[in-house]
Amino acid sequence: MDRTQVWRQLKIEASRYAFENTEDKLHRISSLLHQYYESLPPEAQKIKVYIMTQEGTFAVERGQIPRLFDTDEKWRHRILQYLSTLAASTNTT
Repeated sequence: MDRTQVWRQLKIEASRYAFENTEDKLHRISSLLHQYYESLPPEAQKIKVYIMTQEGTFAVERGQIPRLFDTDEKWRHRILQYLSTLAASTNTT
C-alpha cells in the first residue's frame, strides 16, 4: 500500500475500533501508524501537528505519534479519537 492508502485504512480501522475494541484491532492500528509515519521524510516527521479532542488540543511531532500510541494510554485514546473524527469528517467508513 502507498502512504495515501495506509492513511485511509488507518482512519477506517480507528473508526471501527469504537465497535470492535479488541487487542488485535489495537495492534493493527499501531502497525498502520508505524507504517505511515515511518514512510514520511525525516523533516516531515519533525513537524508539529495538533490533535484536537474533547479534552483539548495537543501538539506533538508527527514522528512521535506511533511511540505515544504504543506506550501512553492517554495518548492512545487521544489519537484514536482524533483519527475517528477525521474518518467521520472525510466519510471514509
